[in-house]
Amino acid sequence: MKTLVITAGDTPLPPELEDVIKRGSTAVEHRRAGELPPATALPEVDRVVFWSSGPDAAVRQLAGRYAKAEAKSRKEAIVFVTTAPDERIAGVSETELFVWPQDQDRLTMAFMTGA
Repeated sequence: MKTLVITAGDTPLPPELEDVIKRGSTAVEHRRAGELPPATALPEVDRVVFWSSGPDAAVRQLAGRYAKAEAKSRKEAIVFVTTAPDERIAGVSETELFVWPQDQDRLTMAFMTGA
């Protein structure tokens, strides 16, 4: 399973989160939200993981656009991981939203089962 990890700014993924993603993927590519064009289609990957450790408009907007593309294509490909328990992204369902590190077990299960 090919995974694209999109981060907000310069905050790297926690090593434990990086490990979960690597173990549940065949290939992992990292990009910053600001580096990606404001596309309306999902990239050619199996899964898109958004990482946000704080309020970042660029990553939230991109996740919202990808969520709309996901709904159109009827493909479940988005995972949004945040450190904010009250984080909500338009179009991203509760099953696609994970709070780190509280949801580490749930996220690990999702990655190991291909969800």
